[in-house]
Amino acid sequence: MSVLDELQKLAAGTAKTVTQKSSDIVEAARLNIAINAEEDKIQKLQLAIGRRIYEEYACNGAIAGDAAGDVAGLCAQASILEGNARDMKSKLYSLRNVKECPKCKEVLDADMVFCYSCGHRQDEPAEYADESGAGSGDPGGAAVEPVEFVRSDGGDTGADED
Repeated sequence: MSVLDELQKLAAGTAKTVTQKSSDIVEAARLNIAINAEEDKIQKLQLAIGRRIYEEYACNGAIAGDAAGDVAGLCAQASILEGNARDMKSKLYSLRNVKECPKCKEVLDADMVFCYSCGHRQDEPAEYADESGAGSGDPGGAAVEPVEFVRSDGGDTGADED
């Protein structure tokens, strides 16, 4: 009788595993669909932002006035959608036991120490991964040249003159 009990326990365990795996697959598919929908919304907002900026520039030769408020609102909506997509990707990665390299965004197994694509160590922040320090926020990095902004109407940019 113990052999039959063992077989029954084995079958029950296998059934639970199959049920969990199929549930994970359904959840992953649902998350992929939701992520794609959010990314489509983000692309539409980015197009609307570009269209609004271009319309203002085409009409006035510069970007000012109501366009700035419109663009800020669209950017805020896009940021919210990006946060939603990031949260859903995190859940999806957890289901698949993977992670994203913070430097190159390659999807890696969760237990990897180094990214096979860019070589970045996975437990260190991406901003310090560049050994030259350029653009990383690292004080030892390359100097950044100042940029001078000139308005199309010849007006003051508000920057102090040296």
